[in-house]
Amino acid sequence: MTVQEEIKVIRTQLKKLCPTLSVKARTGTAFGNVAIRGSGEYGDFTDRERNVLILLGLSPGGNHCVILAEDRTKWFFKLSNMNIRIRHKRNIPHQIDEVLNKILNCKL
Repeated sequence: MTVQEEIKVIRTQLKKLCPTLSVKARTGTAFGNVAIRGSGEYGDFTDRERNVLILLGLSPGGNHCVILAEDRTKWFFKLSNMNIRIRHKRNIPHQIDEVLNKILNCKL
């Protein structure tokens, strides 16, 4: 699997859990890193975004969180094995809470 394919899966799964997150691949000397930013002013994380990242096991700063290139494959496997599915838009908050409970039981 290529770097871009791994990042695409990571981005898709994170957006399913919290659609307001900005998840981008880094370029240049940071190639392979995944940059995560919040939807608040200056990219700050909302409480919901911060809680999702913390429950996943990431350490969000004030307005950014990074999955390093050397950890990317580990996060790819963790997120791709979660099988996150949102069935009906009207039940999204309830379904996200179910997924977050699964995350708590998922080992990295």
